[in-house]
Amino acid sequence: MRRIRHMGGAVVAVMVALTLSTGTAQATLRGHPAPGFLARLANIDVQLDESGGTDAPPFDLAMQPAMTAMPDGTSVLYYGLQGPEGEYDQTWVWDGVERTWTNLDADVRPGQRFGSAAAVGSTTAGGPATLLYGGCPETGGCPMDVDVKADTWAFDGARWTEVCSTCAPSVRLGHMMASNGDVTMLFGGVTTTQNGLVAVNDLWTFTGSDWVQVNPAGTPPPARFDAGFAWDGTQFVLFGGSGADLYGDTWTLRDVSGTWTWSQACDSTTCGPGAREVGALAGISTSLRPFSAGAVLVGGNGFNAENYSDVWYWNGTSRRWRLLRTLAPPSSDLTTPGVAYRPTAASLPGLTGVVVVAGLYQTSTTAYANVTAQVSGRR
Repeated sequence: MRRIRHMGGAVVAVMVALTLSTGTAQATLRGHPAPGFLARLANIDVQLDESGGTDAPPFDLAMQPAMTAMPDGTSVLYYGLQGPEGEYDQTWVWDGVERTWTNLDADVRPGQRFGSAAAVGSTTAGGPATLLYGGCPETGGCPMDVDVKADTWAFDGARWTEVCSTCAPSVRLGHMMASNGDVTMLFGGVTTTQNGLVAVNDLWTFTGSDWVQVNPAGTPPPARFDAGFAWDGTQFVLFGGSGADLYGDTWTLRDVSGTWTWSQACDSTTCGPGAREVGALAGISTSLRPFSAGAVLVGGNGFNAENYSDVWYWNGTSRRWRLLRTLAPPSSDLTTPGVAYRPTAASLPGLTGVVVVAGLYQTSTTAYANVTAQVSGRR
């Protein structure tokens, strides 16, 4: 297993919202989304320039935040920013209709952390909410003696409420969470043992007040952290991550006659996207037809800290990847924003779209800055 580390350094945040309205829905071919939507996904960097990608978002530099859709389907929660001076506990919400960020911080909130995960769920006490689990409150890579979290918090759109402080999955960071709207899953990550931080491959589902372990059929993926995990419309899909190796494999988790079942779709040599961690993976909503099952993968970190700047489409029906485009590296003066370095992603099921927030490397001669842009599914 590679050493769990704190990835410091200067970054530039680039927010890309990719949405498609019912007015642009066209016939699909062999299960793929409308060609115009894929073309816009493939040209993220070009459309950033076209949409005025120099507008600054209202939050600080972001790295390893928790990001997910909210229950309304048109908003995205962005929590746990990490900048050059440590972790922040800011709560930002992206409104996919108005295309604006709003700070919704309250007096009570989960606290500073990085390496947490979030997904839509529902609590017994409060109903539909955005759930946040675990994470690390310290810099320096979360050594063994640091208070890695095992708590679950629920955000109802205005307030944070702690659901449980010592929850069943144990302390966790670098784990993955995803939801299909009915079931909220937590997979893997790293936890503390007498030997330090160790990657795991256990699977949990949220009950409304705590988590229960799921024992799925099939061979499970190897233990890992910092992978992509999303609902693609018919199944959960897991891609990449780190553990005993840097992975480039793809796995699906499907309900087969009432039993959750793991299945490997392809390995590191046959999948297409290169082995990587912290790639941004988000499902493409199937709530508006004619979309079939699918997901989008943007960027990530490869071997020797190589930063991918590519965009892939996952076809959940054929269980295959398609390269949409390899982007040019972002320029230090932001004239070519590109997409790279520790991106995060979330779907907008109410808008049949995807929001991608990507951090970009920044040179030592350039002042800290943020860049925000939205790419629409139609012009």
